[in-house]
Amino acid sequence: MTCIKCNHGNAQRFGTYGKRKIQRYRCTSCKITFCEPHPSVGTHCIAPEKVAGVLSLMMEGTSLRAITRLMEIDLKTVLSLLETAGRCHLRRFVRRTNAHSRKLANLRFAVHIFMAWFCLCRVHQTLRVTPAMEAGLTDHIWTMEEPICHGSL
Repeated sequence: MTCIKCNHGNAQRFGTYGKRKIQRYRCTSCKITFCEPHPSVGTHCIAPEKVAGVLSLMMEGTSLRAITRLMEIDLKTVLSLLETAGRCHLRRFVRRTNAHSRKLANLRFAVHIFMAWFCLCRVHQTLRVTPAMEAGLTDHIWTMEEPICHGSL
């Protein structure tokens, strides 16, 4: 492991910390302790690929509890990702549904994420491109990972 402070390659394991038992390392030259860098989205310590999978399932209209089972993520994490990603296809507006929002804030986040997906990621049949491409705002079809990594969501 390479030290994050002095860039020496002589760091050794130095115990673990936290509930998830994250490995700590200690540099033998500068004596600093650190953990290996892990991918994160916003304040979430989740890989961007997994976040994109969760958001894609939301756009397909999958319920939050089904997403937690499929992606093996806690429900609070999925709700927090929804909040982080909004600034699920709008199944929430259908009259007879069990895909409703209990809080107004969650509905607002779902509408924001839907609009980003609708304008940037979804190719429309009549346009044959995304609305953002038609308006000249972007030059390619976005994947769900791009707004996550660029901080647009």
